[in-house]
Amino acid sequence: MKQIKLLLILVLAIFSFALVACGGEKEVDWDSKTISNVTPVNETFYANYEYDEFELSMLKIHIEYTDGTSRDISLTEDMLDAKDLQKLTKAGKPRITIYYEEYELQMTVKLIDSSRLDENLNADGKYACVIKAIRNQETGIINFIFEGNAEYDVVAMSFAFSYDSSLMQLSDAMVNSALTGVGDVKLEDGKISFAYSEQTTSLDGEIVLFSVHYTGDYRNSKLSLLESYNNVVYEADLSTYTTHQVDNVLYHVSAK
Repeated sequence: MKQIKLLLILVLAIFSFALVACGGEKEVDWDSKTISNVTPVNETFYANYEYDEFELSMLKIHIEYTDGTSRDISLTEDMLDAKDLQKLTKAGKPRITIYYEEYELQMTVKLIDSSRLDENLNADGKYACVIKAIRNQETGIINFIFEGNAEYDVVAMSFAFSYDSSLMQLSDAMVNSALTGVGDVKLEDGKISFAYSEQTTSLDGEIVLFSVHYTGDYRNSKLSLLESYNNVVYEADLSTYTTHQVDNVLYHVSAK
């Protein structure tokens, strides 16, 4: 009986020790420590950031203390002056000064605007047309847009795009009612296809072919032209009403 009691006491003692050990880490009083060095967390400054998605907290500095400890902290507005904060509101490569205690760091931030990649896609006119997928983050819509070339009378097309449906989900695909021809858009798991034919004229200028709602991660969904599909665009000689396929078509997906 005495051995059982001793064993029970031992088990309780071990259990109590374990509770103390697992009671959580003691909060560190960083303000009481003496700083020995402050350096940038380089990977946060080497990255490219969309200017309109950028937040100051994405940038970090590494602080070392005389007792051998260290930590990474995010930048806050009080570490920059008003002029440098203003620089971070537009695309560019602004150089900023970071103030932390008695330390000053001069760093460059890379702020990009990927929407610029969607502009002037056919400036030199080498494509018969451009078919581009441009998303609107505010509305949650991806517009598939036809951009014509005055030298080509495009009258029909059929194409498909693929995407990772585990990352992005599409719904409510709808052909633009302003189109004067006959068209249809079809949604399948990981695939969206479109077929269209004009009846009496050709497509001209820039016009939305169809739109689709999306949820999830557009940026990493790998939305792109489905190469295995029979992607075709036809132009016509409107004087003879003969058609032939054109191969110089640019299919573009917005990185933004």
